[in-house]
Amino acid sequence: MVLKLLLLILEKKNGLSELRGGEIDIKATGIIDVQGNSQMRYYNKYWEELEVYSFSGINTSSDCNAKAGDIIINSNQLFLTDGGFISSTSTSNKNGGPAGTITLNATNKINLIESTLTTEAVNQDQKNYHSSGKISITARDLHLLSSEITTSVNGGTGNGGDINILTTQSTIINKSKIFANAFEGSGGNIGISADPYLQSIDSSVKASSEKGINGTIKIKTPDIDFKNDFLIAQKDFLDISKLLKGKCEDRSNHEISRLIVLGRDGSPTSPVDWLQAPHYFSKTKPNSQKLKKGYRQFRNGNYTKAIETWTEVSIYKNNDYEMEFASVLVKAYQSVGHYQKAIDVLKTVYPTVQKNQSPYEKALFFCVLGDLSLCLGNVKVFDHIPSLNKMKNAYEYLNKGLIEAEKSNNAFILASIKNQMGNDQASTGDYVKAIKYYDDSYRICETFKSESFAIQLKAVTQINKCRAILEQGEGIKEVTAIKNAILANEKLPDSYDKAFNYISISYLVESTKISNKKSTIKKLATRAIEIAEQLESHTYLLSYAHGLLGHTNKDEQKYGKAIKHTREAIFAAQAGNHPELLYQWQWQLGKLFYIEKNIEDAILQYQKAIYTLNPSNTCNQNKKDDSGIIHPPGVIHELFQGHRHNKNIFKEKVRPVYQELAQIYLEKARVSLNKEEQLQEVINVMERLKIAELQDYFEDECISAVQDNFEPMTHPPKHTAVLYPVPLKNKLVIILSLPDCLTSETINMSPEIINENAKQFRYILDIDPKQNPKRYQRLARELYTLLIKPLEPHLKKHNIQTLVIAPDEALRMIPFSPLLDENQFLIEKYAIVTIPAINLTDMKPFYNMKKINILLSGLSKGTPPLPFVSLELKGIKKIMGTGTVLLNEKFCIKNFNDALQENAYDMVVIATHGVFNKASKNSYLITYDGKLMMDDLGHMIQSGLYRKQQMELLSLSSCETAVGDERAALGLGGVALKAGAKSAIATLWSVDDEVAFLTTTEFYRQIKNNGCTKAKALQSAQLKLISHREYHHPGFWSPFLLIGNWL
Repeated sequence: MVLKLLLLILEKKNGLSELRGGEIDIKATGIIDVQGNSQMRYYNKYWEELEVYSFSGINTSSDCNAKAGDIIINSNQLFLTDGGFISSTSTSNKNGGPAGTITLNATNKINLIESTLTTEAVNQDQKNYHSSGKISITARDLHLLSSEITTSVNGGTGNGGDINILTTQSTIINKSKIFANAFEGSGGNIGISADPYLQSIDSSVKASSEKGINGTIKIKTPDIDFKNDFLIAQKDFLDISKLLKGKCEDRSNHEISRLIVLGRDGSPTSPVDWLQAPHYFSKTKPNSQKLKKGYRQFRNGNYTKAIETWTEVSIYKNNDYEMEFASVLVKAYQSVGHYQKAIDVLKTVYPTVQKNQSPYEKALFFCVLGDLSLCLGNVKVFDHIPSLNKMKNAYEYLNKGLIEAEKSNNAFILASIKNQMGNDQASTGDYVKAIKYYDDSYRICETFKSESFAIQLKAVTQINKCRAILEQGEGIKEVTAIKNAILANEKLPDSYDKAFNYISISYLVESTKISNKKSTIKKLATRAIEIAEQLESHTYLLSYAHGLLGHTNKDEQKYGKAIKHTREAIFAAQAGNHPELLYQWQWQLGKLFYIEKNIEDAILQYQKAIYTLNPSNTCNQNKKDDSGIIHPPGVIHELFQGHRHNKNIFKEKVRPVYQELAQIYLEKARVSLNKEEQLQEVINVMERLKIAELQDYFEDECISAVQDNFEPMTHPPKHTAVLYPVPLKNKLVIILSLPDCLTSETINMSPEIINENAKQFRYILDIDPKQNPKRYQRLARELYTLLIKPLEPHLKKHNIQTLVIAPDEALRMIPFSPLLDENQFLIEKYAIVTIPAINLTDMKPFYNMKKINILLSGLSKGTPPLPFVSLELKGIKKIMGTGTVLLNEKFCIKNFNDALQENAYDMVVIATHGVFNKASKNSYLITYDGKLMMDDLGHMIQSGLYRKQQMELLSLSSCETAVGDERAALGLGGVALKAGAKSAIATLWSVDDEVAFLTTTEFYRQIKNNGCTKAKALQSAQLKLISHREYHHPGFWSPFLLIGNWL
């Protein structure tokens, strides 16, 4: 038997000093079961039990200075029981080689019961073996009972091996230990990512060194929601089902929250933002040792520890200090990215603030609430507190605080609110008012020169004022502003805030044109590092400062130093669990490797950055997860909340990571013998970007889970081509996927110019059907020449009849159907389809046309009224020969939901006003009794989808997206996916309801009577309108899009 022979050969020890041990590589499609007191059994795919060998474990070893062999096991399940072991050892007592690496991959689960998984070196002095003795485990579940996972170097200066455990569901450690130990070298690092991670109190996880530096332990697991009936794990625990994450298919007829479960719900407070006023105590601090300890931790920037300390005692027992400590606790939560918890603190303290009727406490409450509102996107924070309902944004909260502060006669709270109001004005772009508020705050502080709070706030106001001046673009004032900010900060004692401010100023200097800016940045960042190294909690500051130094050295073309600092930034970000920084430095390191022509390492770093951003959509993840489990979300879902500025984070800090990696693959394609393989890599990267955008827009990780049930499109069907625009920094590349090949064309025009043309084209089509009917033609011809004409030879050669477009950026906002080839519309040449992404398009054809079950709903009595809705619904019912109608009063949310729950509809028509906004939660359809939110529509329909009863077609015949809003257009493009339908018909802007009546009825007539594909049916309907005497202008017929499956 082959497996038996491999084991017999590779168990041999290595006794040759110049060689490394042989590798053991086992692949099994079934189960591997290693029993210590019995034989090893192997179950093949037919579930036949095969006896392989009688032994108690799997081992590689070395007794010289060579490395022991690696062990690699891939299986469906792996069991180690009754003393079974997997080990790699180096037994030499002097100058020994390192142990080998053990890699275990199981698509299902790995169980260890009274067993061991170990790497061990008796005496190792070769520090350069960074991955030696490492243990890496990937599985759905990992369960340990009375077992050990250990890496150890018992003597010498070698570093301990790392232990990395990634489980997509549970990791359970019961009466067990996980150790990564060393003697004189550094202890190994332990990283565990699980959902959930459970450890009994008699289990332990350690990364230590007897004489060297201890390793780090990083355990990543979503916070437990204590609103559910969860218990803390005891010594013995059996039932953990309540703690396990629900799968997407579990969403059926009951309410379940969205699958995104995050430890944090926003970005931690950043130095590259408008700075909030420092905390302030009006009274002597209380005598509680716990409160004092937490306050010391807070001042040192150890916010997590401060929160833990304060939550051990009630900070609300003494009303004299309740609001003041609540304000500090809110800032601590903001600093670590927990915004809902910050809101909960204010909600708890508000009744006491109301009761006390203290102007000072009220002022402090609204000061903190206003800042929190700004960090959440300048929104209304409390919906169900009557006395706060009228206030809807940061300015209104802060203005209320200003009124109370003036009543209080407390200058410090007045100065704080002035700074926060400056931040509010700056976030809206009114820098003149912002600077005035900052100056007012500074002048108030000048009257208290010796007070530490006044010194702190003066530094903050000067930094904020400097940022406002730079945003204004007033170059003359920027040198003075920078100097003032530095001088104000230097008056602070060395502290976390001082180092934080130095980093903030460094980034401001980076954006100036002053002559000595590089040397200034280096001095400031180095000073921040010096201070940070004196603090207990310093990884955040060190990561930021080293990352900035890496960037500065990169600009100076000192690439060796840049790489060194960037690596240090990565190490600090990993050690302190700062993924919002980690991905930026991985991205930066990728750029540096690219500059150094180290292309493969550059690609690896870009892939790591993308994994940190969104591990469920890594760019090399081409294989479906056989377990059906979705990886936990990455930091990308935290990036869109927690900022006081209003910059486009996705556009500036996320999208370029994907685009630059795509650019590298395109460059490889130009010189590769296998161009198509590299083009496919480009598509893979951009697919991950599109999926990430949709997950973010809908705030729903399951948006991509449905693709596991899809019939994928490996190549377009006959006579069909997929047009895939890829916007890069200075050009647009269009990849064309044809039935038998991939090819590409490069458009040497900045995507920004193309985007502006697209926005203008969309605007003209929307407003000018009657006022200026020929105005659109110039742009229609220009866009055709740019986007379609270069592809025409390929389209003609392959006799393409259907053109499928996966648009990006502003191209999502336009219909392609009215592009003009001379005087011929594109829709006259091709049926046109829009898809959100190739991998999110289900290609299963519809086979059941004779047994259609259709729900027809709409509102003709809306505002404004839609008189043709009634004719539209009746017309479709007549054509299809069947249909349940919910019109006007009957089209209420309850009736609509009941209909969807009680019937498996193949098609749903909703003829009513609808709006897609930049946020999914603000997108809706109008019903008779209110607004049906798009998220709720998705939940209603998905009750069928996740029982494998997928809807064929959803028609939304009178929707609109805001002009110029790419994000709203993104939502429209993903509407079929979110709603759980294979396809959707929707409109980019609001259309005349008679046009909707004519288009939709002709569409359904073509499907029913002529057996057309959906793409051809919509093409026929639009061609009919082109010949209409009144509605021939594309402003009437072109907003109709077919989204998704076109068969």
